[in-house]
Amino acid sequence: MYIVIGGDGREYGPKVEVEVVEWIVQGRLNAASRIKEVGSNEWQTLGTLPEFQAELESAAPIGSSMHATNQGTSTNQHTDEPIPSYMVQAILITFFCCMPLGIPAIIFASRVDGLIRMGNYTEARECSNKAKLWCWIGFGLGIPANIISIIGLFGSSFANGF
Repeated sequence: MYIVIGGDGREYGPKVEVEVVEWIVQGRLNAASRIKEVGSNEWQTLGTLPEFQAELESAAPIGSSMHATNQGTSTNQHTDEPIPSYMVQAILITFFCCMPLGIPAIIFASRVDGLIRMGNYTEARECSNKAKLWCWIGFGLGIPANIISIIGLFGSSFANGF
């Protein structure tokens, strides 16, 4: 039986080994997740426990350097630099600039906080960067398109004499 700390910082458990494996497969836990056996006072990272190695390796994303022996240089390691979600910008771009380009920005932005809570900082940063990219694309194409449509609207009004 184990007690784990979820991505939200709360303790969960006691959990049997099968439940911990389920959470690994679902992406709710990773090698950096904190875990301890019931009755123990010592917290460990999930990657240091040999009973979960196979699941962690099969659940690790391709190209990830998440290994129990290499925790210090993990690409999934959190830094003090915050990861912005760009949700506000994505919503503004969707409503005021270009809806078709704002929607992917909202989708990527909505994934950032959940990935951070799960401890998947690499993917959270990727989603943040993609949300930012779609915001800029939407802004860059939406503003000129809106200006052209406003000019066309007023131009046709003046041509028809109001």
